[in-house]
Amino acid sequence: MEKFEIKAISKKAKELFVATNIRVERPELKYKIEFNCRGIDEALNQPHKHKAEKNNSILNIINLITNSEYKGSAPDIKDNPMVKCYHYFEIEINNEPSFIVVRELMTNSCIFYSIVDKIRDNVTIT
Repeated sequence: MEKFEIKAISKKAKELFVATNIRVERPELKYKIEFNCRGIDEALNQPHKHKAEKNNSILNIINLITNSEYKGSAPDIKDNPMVKCYHYFEIEINNEPSFIVVRELMTNSCIFYSIVDKIRDNVTIT
């Protein structure tokens, strides 16, 4: 995917989700999922087997989160004092499993963080 396409997706996603203060409710989480510029940029820069499709899926993130399967949570392995844990929601991109990652912060909020094609080997989901 070319840079200008990523910039266009980033701009549109920020207009859709950040500027309008969209929040998505999931029964597994205490707090509604919020969107910020950092999470959108992280998701767009995240490596993925199907990078172009993953980046385009960000514009459909509300529907993807709403219809995803909750797989569980895992503690932060990097010892970030701001992060309580990460939540994983399974989706399909290009007919293969991928995961929406949501950070739960110590400030009692949940933030969309990324989309990955696999969960790290050293992360245990409970």
